[in-house]
Amino acid sequence: MINVVIVEDNNTIREGLIEFINDTNKFRCVADFSDCEGLIENLPSIKTDLILMDIELPGISGIEGIIKLKQFTEEYKIIILTIYSESENLFEALASGAVGYIEKKTPPSQMVKVIEEISEGKSPMNSFIGRKILSHFSKRKSAPVKRNNDALDKNEYDVLKNLVNGNSPKAIADKLQISSDSVHNHFQNIYKKLQADFYSKNLVF
Repeated sequence: MINVVIVEDNNTIREGLIEFINDTNKFRCVADFSDCEGLIENLPSIKTDLILMDIELPGISGIEGIIKLKQFTEEYKIIILTIYSESENLFEALASGAVGYIEKKTPPSQMVKVIEEISEGKSPMNSFIGRKILSHFSKRKSAPVKRNNDALDKNEYDVLKNLVNGNSPKAIADKLQISSDSVHNHFQNIYKKLQADFYSKNLVF
């Protein structure tokens, strides 16, 4: 059983999330909060694997909340709940340490599937996010593509370029002659490099 914490200020949405999470055989909601302050205050007493967090919260925002949670531990998998999957705020949340995102309009059955995939290590990414990441690394003083740990390697770059050009993960896998799991592994590694770059520049820790 995977323990889930929900942080959402809209009572109707939060209660709906709790209900369908607890109706599954794999997930259990162990705590819920209407703001990040409540989560952070109670965090030491909560045993959780996954945090579903609204990106726009009163008080401490979802982005600020991610940064504060990462100061506790890197172990939490944080999934952002968002109205728009193409926004600057979502990109900043992913750069801050979120492992994925779910649009609030997603049907409950599909939402559970996405949560399950993310919990298993698959990181969703769309063409907007891919474009933002390419732009981010292209602004570095050094080349955006090289063979070390602080920039995109050629395979990651190729995956991103195909995503930006409108290809689905399956189409990218077929085109590059790799498995779909490899594509998602590249997505995950790209997010890790983006986050490492974010924290090295902002000196959060």
